[in-house]
Amino acid sequence: MNTRTRSVLTLLAALLAVIAIPSTTLAQRPMRHRPIRQIGHPSDPVNPTKVPTLACCHCIGDSNSLDLSTGAAVWTVAPVGGTSSTAVLVTPNVSWTNNLAPAKWIGPPGAPQSVGSWAYETTFYVQQGCVIPSTISLSGKFAADNTATLQVDNQAPVSLQGTPNYGFLPGSVTSFGGGSVWTAGPHTIRVTVGNAGGPTGLVVSATLTRKCTSSVVLDSRNPIDQEGNDPKNPR
Repeated sequence: MNTRTRSVLTLLAALLAVIAIPSTTLAQRPMRHRPIRQIGHPSDPVNPTKVPTLACCHCIGDSNSLDLSTGAAVWTVAPVGGTSSTAVLVTPNVSWTNNLAPAKWIGPPGAPQSVGSWAYETTFYVQQGCVIPSTISLSGKFAADNTATLQVDNQAPVSLQGTPNYGFLPGSVTSFGGGSVWTAGPHTIRVTVGNAGGPTGLVVSATLTRKCTSSVVLDSRNPIDQEGNDPKNPR
């Protein structure tokens, strides 16, 4: 018998040994469930402007966040009723608060110092078609030189607190946000800043967060936790 024939016979013997393993032996091996993961959805619309997007969770118990702060997200600015342009980073005045770092102060290009109002905006997108249930919340703070009113979509506007016309001081920093109902699609944060003369600017620290449920009920008899297990029938 030559070497090649011997090798072939050895391989055949190994294959026969595998086939001969009793099925009960294989059945004794425990099966592990994989965590339920988010899948795509054919009805999820395309985000045509490619604005920052709060995506669906990848798995149950997961969370996603979107930084909408000035200096992180793209903000536009325009004289009220005028043409908008991209807001730019500005050198903070010595009296402007730095309590909202790492958010940065922004302003109109050219650093105008005239009396008037400026409209700032940033737009973001909430992904549609998520399979895993979730809650979405927005939390943030803002300050401006001199006054400002912030509004998210058509929600109630929030005006700066503190000493009038001194919206840039640490004591004037004002909170906004909450767990409002967020529909899928585009949303906009608008801030109207009034300048009484001299330098003007805006700083916003804002985070949009999606928190997904830690369990998904596929039906009334089969709740699944984040490890893929049935909490009613632990293994």
